Amino acid sequence: NDGDGAVEREPPSSAIVVRPPAAPQDAAAVPIPVASEQEVTKLTAPEVDQYVTKLAAAADEDIVPIQAEVPRVEEPKAPEKAPLAMTFETPDGATVTKHFVARPLGMDFYATLPLSVRAVAPGGRSHTLGIEEKWKLVKLDGKCMDGTDDALGSVDAVQQYVTKLAGALPEEKVPALETPSFAMTFETPDGQMVTKLVTSRPLGVDFFQTMPLQVRGVHAGGRSDALGIKAKWKLIKIDDKFMDGRDDTFKSVEAVQQYVVQSCSKLPSV
Repeated sequence: NDGDGAVEREPPSSAIVVRPPAAPQDAAAVPIPVASEQEVTKLTAPEVDQYVTKLAAAADEDIVPIQAEVPRVEEPKAPEKAPLAMTFETPDGATVTKHFVARPLGMDFYATLPLSVRAVAPGGRSHTLGIEEKWKLVKLDGKCMDGTDDALGSVDAVQQYVTKLAGALPEEKVPALETPSFAMTFETPDGQMVTKLVTSRPLGVDFFQTMPLQVRGVHAGGRSDALGIKAKWKLIKIDDKFMDGRDDTFKSVEAVQQYVVQSCSKLPSV
């Protein structure tokens, strides 16, 4: 009371005095709305809530989220299958290595140690690589196949190992020859396996009625004569089908003869 009759009243208990926040060091960098001393003296509780909400919203606008770049992880590529290295000894004593990148290999072996190439499928993978009959398999991926390795000291062990490694290669079909043809594999009287590729008809050969079919005679100047087919040769295979009785489909003379005729009928006549 200052004597003039006026009475200074205390603020109501529900009022809250809010002090303005300290100004930031760099007001331009952080533009937070700040009320002056005159504006903020006495606020009610709802007004305080609104003011605090306004300050919080202004602060959120100044916060820029940092998006960290997540490095892109590429899926590892499957390693390429290494080619299968087969080392042969030729009849003249030379050593030749051929690399297979796919199967089937396209050749047969004699059941001897070391394995000796009995026949090569015409147009097949081995034929393309230049592998020839009578070549002896002496190494497979650096491992000796000639019987000097105790673990591979038998024909069965070597054959199983060859099958295992060849089976791990990717399978790729050999492109078919552009012209119709079929391969005839014969066994000669001295036990050699000879394969001839027939590309036209008539075949020009007669057979004895025996199993396996045996060449009785060759027509002079005919297709078989030109291919070098000889009398007494025994027909063992046509392409990859056995004609010597081991295949249940071709156990009779009649069945084999019909298949020979059927194979020839697909060839052009010359």
